[in-house]
Amino acid sequence: MMRHGVGLDVKREIIYSSFVKNVAELTGTTAFGQIITLLMVPIVARLYGPENFGVAASILALVNIFSVISTLRYHHAVVISKNSSEAEVIMRLGLMIAVGLMLIELAILLLANRYYSEQLNIWLSEQWALLFWAPVLAFFTGAIQLLNAWRTREKEYRIVGKAAIARSAMVPGSRIVFAHTMGAAPCWLIISIGLGLIVEIIMLGVGKIYKIFRFVGHDFFRGPIWRLAKKYKDFPFYSAPEAMINNFSNQLPIFMLGIMYSPEIVGLYFLAIRLIKMPVYALNKAVRQVFLQKTAELRNREATVYSPFIKSTLGLLLLGVIPFILLMFLAEPLFELLMGEEWRESGRYAVILAPWIFAGLVSVPAQTTFVVFRKQARWLIYKVGLFLARAGSLLLGYMCGMDSFTVVAIFSGVNTVYNVVIIFIAFNIVKQNSVVPRPVIG
Repeated sequence: MMRHGVGLDVKREIIYSSFVKNVAELTGTTAFGQIITLLMVPIVARLYGPENFGVAASILALVNIFSVISTLRYHHAVVISKNSSEAEVIMRLGLMIAVGLMLIELAILLLANRYYSEQLNIWLSEQWALLFWAPVLAFFTGAIQLLNAWRTREKEYRIVGKAAIARSAMVPGSRIVFAHTMGAAPCWLIISIGLGLIVEIIMLGVGKIYKIFRFVGHDFFRGPIWRLAKKYKDFPFYSAPEAMINNFSNQLPIFMLGIMYSPEIVGLYFLAIRLIKMPVYALNKAVRQVFLQKTAELRNREATVYSPFIKSTLGLLLLGVIPFILLMFLAEPLFELLMGEEWRESGRYAVILAPWIFAGLVSVPAQTTFVVFRKQARWLIYKVGLFLARAGSLLLGYMCGMDSFTVVAIFSGVNTVYNVVIIFIAFNIVKQNSVVPRPVIG
């Protein structure tokens, strides 16, 4: 039979392991920033209203799509590279890519405005000029991804958390100030994001930005940067297309609801998905960063990642089940109470989106597993399949004359099933590449 002491040892290992402590530290600081944002959401929502949020959401959807490829995913290579000098060169490579892509995106938007200005004005309620913020904000996000990756590599999770807190305070704070001094408009919702990103870059880049910029031009003509670009080519060739497809499919409801229904519907959906994801974001980001660092370290030592995968997946499942059940019962009256009657419908959307967000939270270790085991090609195939399923569900619902609520419910169901399937696939990958520890028998 199993010794009594073994159970206690396992408990101590879970409680005091560096993985759990790092997740707790990063989650705590990031969650504090999210709490600041949550407390200000009712004020911001009442000041701007669903239509302003709908127009801003369409711009931010484009920002998100540009952001995920801003470094061609080389920021992941910063974490898993085997030494610090290699990581620094990869950071410079990522920065050069981010600048180049920003210029290309600005040129594309200029051409689009020249030939499709009328359609863009209809889509964005005469606010087409806001589109030019998208490449700039995407560049800022790319810089943050690189700096976050470096801090993660160095296990400087406290700096990452403090930077997130600063951004979380700046964004809603500036929105309130702009609404009272300049009047509520979609542009202030966008500009406030830029201010928050700049603050985060400054805090993350203290002692690092100068070194990166100093040698960017010098490294461009040197061999190491291109050798490392080739060494980690699976990120731009597989991970970047997968991330763009995944993010575009995540933004599909915002684009398609705006085209098929109205900016007001987009605003209701946007705030619902944002408010659900906001509390989850802190934990999601912390687990993803720490799990990636921990499992990459284990892989480099040729050790098993089976135990961290099982513990983190089950831990997220147990941690999230009760809050998400409560959310499904309380979202509608809470939205009306906190933000006013015009936002009650947004609470209905929150209820049907909750299963998707919960399944996505539990699948975070599974998603990271594909990066650690360099299965980006396989992951890309799954993401293409998900994109087709998402687009098909939205189009089918609209063509069948369904209302926006039913269409979003179908979309949420597709995502929930996908995340559950991914967990089982990742489990098999981990099991096949790990020596599963056997219980100690006494």
